Amino acid sequence: MGSAKFFQIGSYVNVFVYHNVQLKPFDLLWNYQGDSIEDYWDCFETLRIVCIKEKRFPWLGLPNDLNYDTLSTTKLKILRLVSQLSEMVFAVIPTVKTYDIKPFIILHYLVTIKLVIERMTRLFNKRKETKLSDFQMRSIFIQNFFLKEMVAKNILPKANVGKTFIDGMIEVMRIANELEYPEPLDCVWCGDKILGPVCFPPHVDTRCCISMMPMFVVAEYKCPYCKSLAHKQIEEEYSPIYCPYCDVVMERIIMADEQLKEKCRLFELETSKQKLDVCFADCLKEKIDVNEIEENDTEYIIFRRTAMKSHLTV
Repeated sequence: MGSAKFFQIGSYVNVFVYHNVQLKPFDLLWNYQGDSIEDYWDCFETLRIVCIKEKRFPWLGLPNDLNYDTLSTTKLKILRLVSQLSEMVFAVIPTVKTYDIKPFIILHYLVTIKLVIERMTRLFNKRKETKLSDFQMRSIFIQNFFLKEMVAKNILPKANVGKTFIDGMIEVMRIANELEYPEPLDCVWCGDKILGPVCFPPHVDTRCCISMMPMFVVAEYKCPYCKSLAHKQIEEEYSPIYCPYCDVVMERIIMADEQLKEKCRLFELETSKQKLDVCFADCLKEKIDVNEIEENDTEYIIFRRTAMKSHLTV
């Protein structure tokens, strides 16, 4: 028998899970056939605790002949988080004989490619009925650039995926390449045209996790789990706004002073097509090797919800 106890301290939630040891959290995740992982975060957290306690990797039980190319977006999201947990607990594993899951950054790219294909397809279908906004058209341009970038970086061969990903990418890229787009925005930090998900050379930047559009001053939404941010204009497409990686409702960022918030928005509109002072831009530029942006830091999963469904209790 088991139970889950939740109580709130400030804006965070301490989670104590006493689960049936016969129920394996990874098996519950892997056998899940739904379209959202929103109600399965108790499994991820229990899996993390169990792996730290038993000093083992979270992916034990993963099929050896797994074909990543045919996996659903949901399955790839699960593996992305399991890989992140794996990198987090790596330091406590006494002996590493094999490592039977792809690196987090590769799985992050695969999930992002899937999400981009799905969103572009949805916008193309919407375009048949109504005109898309400049925000949406610029976003399509940026995300099409991202897909081309994935090809140039050889991400698909590195991930050992093929036909399913290639066919999906070719289809949306074929349509996107034939469209006419509004003039790209200028980056307020470096002054270059915003053509892709990052400027070149890369520098400090904030992008919407759904549209890849820049947010110069004010982000409207934030994921309570992974801290991803979303642009206000995503409201044109979704309500409520869900984090594309965590499948949880994103929290609206509230500023105490609404007048200050409005000033920030006006500043963003006024500067979105302007180049800031050259000295300021040079100070923000960083000399980063493009290959280094594939490195990632491991993070703990933090819970901030006041209630959560548990799949590990009986």
